[in-house]
Amino acid sequence: GFQYVMSTKISPAVTFSAVALTYAAAESFLEEVKGSHHKDPWNSAFAGAAAGMVLGGFLTRRFDVASMTALGTGLVMGMVDFNGPSAVCDPVTEKARHFPAKVATKFEETEELKQLKEKYPEFKYN
Repeated sequence: GFQYVMSTKISPAVTFSAVALTYAAAESFLEEVKGSHHKDPWNSAFAGAAAGMVLGGFLTRRFDVASMTALGTGLVMGMVDFNGPSAVCDPVTEKARHFPAKVATKFEETEELKQLKEKYPEFKYN
């Protein structure tokens, strides 16, 4: 009963709450130490490393795994903060990732294609 609930619900919630708290506290601390209150990828990278160390430590209790988790999490958080929202919602390539809402039923040649077919008559009927 209670042991099952503890291992499947409460323990993961406590672990990830501790990771989130560590990340937020480390990033705020680094901003205060530097005296800058703007987004800095280095702050996110070091805060991600601290959060990764907590995550690896909670889950495995091994220093080698915790340190590799810290390294990986720090790199990922630093890259996410460096790239900003453009990594996920780039307005330039957003249209290319979506299927068009309306697909043309009849193909219409553009002026550029017509000019190319006139320039290269062997491809006129392709």
